Amino acid sequence: MSVPTATRRQLATYAAIPALLLVALVASRMQGRAAGSSDLPLRRIPQQQGPWTCESEQVFADDAGVEIDRTYKHPDGHEALVVLKGTRTRLGTLKDYAVGRVGQGFVAASKETWQTRLPDGAPMTASVQDLVNGPYHEACIMWFVSPSRQCSSLVEAQAAGWSERLWARREPWFELHIKVWAPDKRKAAIEPAKELAVRLAGGLKEVVTAVSSGQDSGSGGATTVGDTSDRNRSSSDRLDRGE
Repeated sequence: MSVPTATRRQLATYAAIPALLLVALVASRMQGRAAGSSDLPLRRIPQQQGPWTCESEQVFADDAGVEIDRTYKHPDGHEALVVLKGTRTRLGTLKDYAVGRVGQGFVAASKETWQTRLPDGAPMTASVQDLVNGPYHEACIMWFVSPSRQCSSLVEAQAAGWSERLWARREPWFELHIKVWAPDKRKAAIEPAKELAVRLAGGLKEVVTAVSSGQDSGSGGATTVGDTSDRNRSSSDRLDRGE
């Protein structure tokens, strides 16, 4: 029985990752320590996103990268948990939160590679899933982007990042993860999740452009809302725990 071409490509990508990791590690040691990631200006992304109001924000930053966790509320009752990440040096900090949810009993009732346009007309390709656990639904969107490319899956993003390091390039990588619930969690919330994703991705693309053009100094404009002191329990943890 023949293996479909798309499946062969996926298998080839998976098989190449260990070799890429090894060579990239050697190259990294030879080049010495790269610049840190704590200055990546993710806080320039506005908290207010159209009708979506940011109700809380937590910011975590160190040499490994920057993470911003936000909760959002829409006037119609939809709620969202958003994770924005950026790193120059630690591709391992990027995550596929949907995998963790599957381990907690969720299954993908639907899954698509979603292609759309950002507010400036640029293309966006992201992963969209309707995760279901019994009667409960949550929409999950993931998007990975660097100054030179974008990916809809973590595997593709990490393979691309390590491949760049083979050629002594250390482009920063960013992640947008969105999880949205309808007021009645027994209903899917894919369309509201897509609407919020386009808004946030537009802001993230502006950050990527600023970083690639060298205009990334400083934390930028957003004002923190809510508690930022609990640095041991980010929204990433809440996503993994199913809160």
